[in-house]
This record gives sequence, C-alpha cells and structure tokens, in this order.
Amino acid sequence: MGITAAAGAANRMRFLEFAEHFNAVMPEPQLVETLVQQGLTLSATAGGELERSCWMVVHEHHHGVKPTEYDIREIDEELYLAVLEAARAAV
Repeated sequence: MGITAAAGAANRMRFLEFAEHFNAVMPEPQLVETLVQQGLTLSATAGGELERSCWMVVHEHHHGVKPTEYDIREIDEELYLAVLEAARAAV
C-alpha cells in the first residue's frame, strides 16, 4: 500500500468514526406516541407546561420513576426531542 493509499485509508477511518455520532437510532414511533399522549395529559393538568411535561414522561420512561424536584439525571435527549416535537405538532 502506497503512502497515498495509507493516508486515504486513515482519512476514511477518521471520517467513519466522526460520522458514527450522526447515525443515531431514531426512537420507535409507537414509544414516541405513547409518551406524547402521557405528556399531553400531564401538560393539561400542569397548566400547559408542555416542555416540562414531556421531559417528565421521558425521565420516568428512562429511569422508571418520576423525577424529583431537583433531579439532574440524564435522559435520552433524542427521545425527548422526538416526543416534544410530536407533542407540539399535536397541540
């Protein structure tokens, strides 16, 4: 393998490693719809706080419990954004 071919192979590997971050798996549509319905229901009883309600249902799905007042545990951001977008579209 010549120097040019080796450099090309190295560049390809760097690109593939970089591109992995953009190939995120999209959340399952049925899960998103279920969480959207839960978020809309919670939002209706929480004074219309859609963003907070969606975050809370995704948190509960991810961790198995409702969040506490100062809960800083991470959630699946891709799932949260999918739920929030679908909930906004449904309103």
